[in-house]
Parts: sequence; C-alpha cells; structure tokens
Amino acid sequence: YTERDTLSLHDALPIFSEQVTINIYNLKGEQVYSQKESTLAGINSFAIPLQSLHSGNYLIEISNGNRKVVQNLVKL
Repeated sequence: YTERDTLSLHDALPIFSEQVTINIYNLKGEQVYSQKESTLAGINSFAIPLQSLHSGNYLIEISNGNRKVVQNLVKL
C-alpha cells in the first residue's frame, strides 16, 4: 500500500535470508530508484520513498542475484 508517498512491501520475498536489491524502473527501462536491504527467512517489510517519482506506471524489481520478482507499480 502507499501512504504519503511511501510504498510498503510486506512478505515480498519470505524465503530469502540474505541481501536483496529493490529497483524501480520507468517504462523506458531507466532505473529511477535503487535500495539494498538485508532480509531474514520469514516475513520482511521494506519502506520505499516515492516522493521523487512522478505520477505514472513503473516496474518494481526485487532480486537477490539468483531470483527475481517483478511487479507493476502505479503512482497516482
């Protein structure tokens, strides 16, 4: 969910127990945000500030180097 230009991810990658990278790309494929986080096996939560992003469609990618999850993100 988003609240005051912050995206909160919960339980995004529950099996990873290492460092993950969270990237956000615009639809031109340009990286507009990157953050590294340490995770534990189980439920993980990440807060991602979206203030610098304009309204529009983006792709959010969460990866650990071996595995990657990509989802659509719409900022209103």
